[in-house]
Amino acid sequence: MRKINNIEKMIGVLLVCMLSGGCGFAGNGEIGQEKKEASFAKEITDTVEGEPIISVVYTTNDFAVSYPDIPSLAEHSEVIVYGEVEQIHYMVEENGYCYTKEEVRILKPIKGGYKEGDRILVSKEQGLISVQEYLDSFPGAAEEEMSPAISASDFNRADHIYVEKRGRNDIMSKKGQKGIYFLGKSSSYDTDQSYCRLTEEEAEYIEYRENEFVQTAELGMAEQLPAAAGGDEEGLTFSVYSLEEMIETIGNAAEPMT
Repeated sequence: MRKINNIEKMIGVLLVCMLSGGCGFAGNGEIGQEKKEASFAKEITDTVEGEPIISVVYTTNDFAVSYPDIPSLAEHSEVIVYGEVEQIHYMVEENGYCYTKEEVRILKPIKGGYKEGDRILVSKEQGLISVQEYLDSFPGAAEEEMSPAISASDFNRADHIYVEKRGRNDIMSKKGQKGIYFLGKSSSYDTDQSYCRLTEEEAEYIEYRENEFVQTAELGMAEQLPAAAGGDEEGLTFSVYSLEEMIETIGNAAEPMT
């Protein structure tokens, strides 16, 4: 693992300030929310393993409604599946809007008419973006803003410096991750048939251990506690469900919406 030098730190700090102030995930928090139509769209396909993630930019989704329990999530979801992440696509569009689309293989359909083995696309308000990819999404404007502090030669490193962006209580997706998704149609459903989590991290239960499911938001909150407590995870407790308990709790709400 290589060390991050001072120039990379400077680039990261400036990028975080720009990300925090000028772009970000869509903010009204409604399912199927409209986001700006972009003439520029790029899938980030290069691997980032071993590359430095300089900073994590936390975002807040202000949803008009909240679904505080599993039955209410189930009632308002169009699709509910137990699935496994097979592929992750980090996306960036014009003006630095970044997000993730993940391919999910359905292990058990619960609501929505899909079959075991089907694959669906799930869009998440999280992303991993390099400095260079961020700059490229702004036809020159972002680089001009940063150039007084950083020489042109330093930008040659910008495609190997990353900033992670996600909700404060969210968990970044990983290939092989399994969980139960409570889904609605995304804003781009008509073009790519993708879904989104009903209320982001509140509407996903990750398989934390085999047949032990914990709400992503709960895991995300707990993820920050050990760091504040010197890394000691002892004493953390979660509301844990088995798959059978989840389906039983969902109950009649798992029937297709009419």
